[in-house]
Amino acid sequence: MVDRNIILARVTTIRESVRRLVALAALSERAFRADADACAIAERHLQVAIQSVIDIGNHVVADLDLGTATDYKEIFVLLAKHRIISKALAEKLGPWPACGTCWCTTTSRSIAVWSMTPSDTTWATSNGSSAP
Repeated sequence: MVDRNIILARVTTIRESVRRLVALAALSERAFRADADACAIAERHLQVAIQSVIDIGNHVVADLDLGTATDYKEIFVLLAKHRIISKALAEKLGPWPACGTCWCTTTSRSIAVWSMTPSDTTWATSNGSSAP
């Protein structure tokens, strides 16, 4: 059975991380780039939010016995297959590679973090309008 308290705790973590990211997005690009701590804080809050989303998905997959995910993307594929989330959402959540090298940039409206692996480059942006 899916534990509502586990889900709510992770949602709270996501909201807090997004709140902190939105606050960092208020910095100018120049100020953000000049502040190594701001970039590290942004990177950490993105990691925490992403891991919380993965944890929620993994918890639901395991507790509802939806199958065995072999990687993070498959968690979201299984959730979509069983109509827990939409296929469109699964496609948005599933492409994260393992983070090899990460760096951050910001504009007045968003913070973007690029993650590079030897075979792939992806990016994600957090801004106030897309906060959960």
